[in-house]
Amino acid sequence: MDKVREELVTIRNLVITAQSLPPPATDGYSNWTDYQPDAIYDNSQVAKVDAEIYQHWQQISSIVDSASFGGVSLLRNDASEPDLPGAKTEFTTGYVDGQVLTVSIDTKDTTMINYGRTVDNLWNQPGSENMGYVDGVIWNANIIFPITYVDGGGVVQKNENIYTLRNSEVRIAANGLDRNEYYNGMINQLDERIQAVVGGMSVVGSTQKRVDMQDEFNQAMMDDVDKGVGRWVDADMEEASARLAALQTQQQLATQALNIANQAPQSIMTLFQ
Repeated sequence: MDKVREELVTIRNLVITAQSLPPPATDGYSNWTDYQPDAIYDNSQVAKVDAEIYQHWQQISSIVDSASFGGVSLLRNDASEPDLPGAKTEFTTGYVDGQVLTVSIDTKDTTMINYGRTVDNLWNQPGSENMGYVDGVIWNANIIFPITYVDGGGVVQKNENIYTLRNSEVRIAANGLDRNEYYNGMINQLDERIQAVVGGMSVVGSTQKRVDMQDEFNQAMMDDVDKGVGRWVDADMEEASARLAALQTQQQLATQALNIANQAPQSIMTLFQ
């Protein structure tokens, strides 16, 4: 999760950088589309920052798809799984006195992308309770979807739009909007999500401590078992050694007795000489 947080912080800082740059040239909607390259925009300084932002969104997507804990993907919630509020992910940590010990974590605290959501919105707005940290929109014109979006049929799709800032710039220019105001709104959205991720990290950190404590307890029990087995082995070895020593003593006594018995007739024969 910390890697995702770092990527979000980088994106936020790049948005601030773009805000400080001159607005890209535009003649309104006529030369802007959502997905197709546009020479006017692509040659601007803002476009270069936009391209960097896209790479960081892709990095977050890669992290989300590859991260797992105990074989469970904690950073994504698939469509077949429960909605985020109230959903739990449970891990078995031990077995004591006939009881299985488990640790659970609220799925909402770890999910970056929820493929089971049916609504997109700004963070902390209606519908966002079922969104992951990088779901929904990050601009109040509802046009910037970082990685995924909900289509008209309520199904989550991968976002193929490589631009984060272009749609904002064209709408700002076409409608005569306050550029700083709308950039600040985008930055605030990113800040809210970053803080939400930090909150989720604290929950995960607390859970990790519980897992570590249980792991230490399990290790202590294993060490005790090993020591107990060692004592049993030592005791068995001592008993076997004692039996062997007794047998060796008996063998020595028997040998000596046999020697004495063999010598006795010779002593008697000397009496007749």
